[in-house]
Amino acid sequence: MTVTLILISFIAICLLTCVLFWYGEKYYGFCNMLASLFAILFSIVIFLATITGGLCGFSWYSAKYQAEIINKEYGIKYTQEQIFFAKDVIDIIHQINRQRIEVNGDLSRKEKKGK
Repeated sequence: MTVTLILISFIAICLLTCVLFWYGEKYYGFCNMLASLFAILFSIVIFLATITGGLCGFSWYSAKYQAEIINKEYGIKYTQEQIFFAKDVIDIIHQINRQRIEVNGDLSRKEKKGK
């Protein structure tokens, strides 16, 4: 539903930009200059939104597969949303757990050697 709304708003802004460009080129005057200025600003916004949406969309869909791999490897139930929004935090937690296991493993080996 959200993707549909974003797509509809994207199309509406594109149409508005085309109308503003058309109106801005029609006559000479302050309103026409203002329409051309808004059309240029909307074009920049559309360009940036397209780039950002493409990058975020790729990360969103890759988070699903990352969640499946992490869940299979560690036996945890992470969702796509958790991986997308908190991937760095999850990686830090797993790194801390690995270090704790390594430290505990090293301590137990030293105790056995000392006995």
